Amino acid sequence: MKRALVVALVGVPIAVIAAVIVPGAGTVIDDINYSANNQVSYINAAQCAGGTSSLSWSLTLAAGNTYGGGNVVIYASDTAPASSSTSNGLVLCATQDDTGASPPVHAGPVTGGTIPAGSSTTQTLDVKGSDIVAAVSSLSCSTDNETIYVCAHWQNASNSTLGAASGKFVTQLAAPSPPTGVTAEVGDQALNVSWSAGTGTGAATDHYQVTVTTADPRDPAGTHASGNLTSTSTRISGLVNDVTYQVTVTAYSLGGNPASTSGVTGTPAHVANFYEYYKDQGGVEAGGCASGPAGAFALLGAAALLALRRRKP
Repeated sequence: MKRALVVALVGVPIAVIAAVIVPGAGTVIDDINYSANNQVSYINAAQCAGGTSSLSWSLTLAAGNTYGGGNVVIYASDTAPASSSTSNGLVLCATQDDTGASPPVHAGPVTGGTIPAGSSTTQTLDVKGSDIVAAVSSLSCSTDNETIYVCAHWQNASNSTLGAASGKFVTQLAAPSPPTGVTAEVGDQALNVSWSAGTGTGAATDHYQVTVTTADPRDPAGTHASGNLTSTSTRISGLVNDVTYQVTVTAYSLGGNPASTSGVTGTPAHVANFYEYYKDQGGVEAGGCASGPAGAFALLGAAALLALRRRKP
């Protein structure tokens, strides 16, 4: 079996896995495409085409009320929410949407059970991104950078709003330019993947994802993937030596739009380090400095092999 020589592997970044974001009190977010830096959720091209936006909100509840058996009504508006004139100061969507000029995105119960009086609760609901945009007659899912305000109102049986949350959403339909120069170099049960950032007029790249796949039955997992990466190289481990893998690198915009990519193939193989080559040349020491003629000649032989390999183009 062919063996590759690797003396040291340094500077290999570790995959960055995004932390789960919990909405703050009184806020609505898309828990997949939410940017904590600018406090904006994004509705991407797939969501506009009928895919779901995973809404998550934490209701700020007015004290002194009973909340069991109510409904959540979710509105969308092109106008920023404002505090109501009620004594509890709830943050509500624009008046024209609350009164029914635009249909609600959702009206009905959600999973969560009875909410204790005077407390907060976090709830979730999957809603079509296209429905969020369509709820505002002045907006369109075919236009980039539309601003939408999404509000969740907790209402009791009398349709009185006892708790509310709101958040800013923006449509982002453009994808970034695809990565270029993808390479997959051999590692022991691993591939060291690198690439260059794409150039073009698309959306800015927010992060990358690397996917390694094979149909070879020697690897029952079949698919190995990185987390979200901000660098342009990574090491994918847990592979099977001598199995050929298809490697793809995908760039994503901040809103989660993927760039089309073309991949390369790579085949992991056993990697022999300097000590293994030393032993192959007759070295007898278990560790430390070599002693005796066998150890010295083996050390020189391994060093010579290493020098020769370094001269190869």
